[in-house]
Amino acid sequence: MVKNIPANKPVLVTYTLTADDINTNFATTPSGSEAKSKMKGLYYQDIKEMLGERFHMDVRYLDKLNKNKKYAVGETITVLNTRDKLNQRINRVVANKADKTLYAYNGDKLVATYPTTVGSDATPSPKGTFKIINKVKMPWYKSTVGEGAQKKVHMIAPGPNNPVGVVWMGLSKPSYGLHGSPVPEGISRQGSAGCVRLTNWDVLEVYANIENGAVVELQ
Repeated sequence: MVKNIPANKPVLVTYTLTADDINTNFATTPSGSEAKSKMKGLYYQDIKEMLGERFHMDVRYLDKLNKNKKYAVGETITVLNTRDKLNQRINRVVANKADKTLYAYNGDKLVATYPTTVGSDATPSPKGTFKIINKVKMPWYKSTVGEGAQKKVHMIAPGPNNPVGVVWMGLSKPSYGLHGSPVPEGISRQGSAGCVRLTNWDVLEVYANIENGAVVELQ
């Protein structure tokens, strides 16, 4: 990110778990579109996954910092000290596949950078300049499986483990967009089906600051 934690602030802080944390809806994410379509929501699978996304950290690192913790109400755990939320107008973003980075601008001013996945060798993103035409928080996902008479369409409910995560921002290029991911550790390490993927926490920040009609450059 362009905006980092100030040098005089600690990298790690403590957090005390609340009843609301413990009582969040959790559910194992099944494999396959048909099984997913039967879920009421693609919720966090457990409290560690939820906390990992909230505090922008890998679950394995969360575990390492909190050995022998039971994650019970009132228990204090160690987490990353996340920076303040971005509060800057974004009217242009540049997704660079080579850099695996999304650059966010307010005019000519660079206001943030985010690790990203831009397509793959098998399913590359279209290169060019497009615009954001819609923004959807907690989107449903339409999954088409098979072809011809065997084709089936499954509608998959919203949630952090939805195939496009917690945000979809559609581009003027049909079927392409910027979206979140159910697997944050895969960002910049795994390919996508042609879209621009961000972690759920980063895509929420972009969603909060970007406007419909914003320019999206895919390089």
